[in-house]
Amino acid sequence: MLPLHALLAIDLAKERSREAAELAARHRTAELLAAEVAEHASPVTPGRARPGRGRLAAAGLLHLVEGGAANVARSAGDAASRLDGSCA
Repeated sequence: MLPLHALLAIDLAKERSREAAELAARHRTAELLAAEVAEHASPVTPGRARPGRGRLAAAGLLHLVEGGAANVARSAGDAASRLDGSCA
């Protein structure tokens, strides 16, 4: 019976060791993220980096694409409701 208890204890110790390693990895990731945020913080918006011209241009372009897609979807819904006589 003693060898069985020893095997169970070893298995539990290995599991706890894996959990501790995962927790340590998450902690290191959080520390790296906090250091990155602190490094790129601006005096105007503490803790957050201001978006550059590229990001603003990309956001504007995606906003236009989204608006165009919404217009196409609305038009398609209107056409479908006219075809089947229902109100969508």
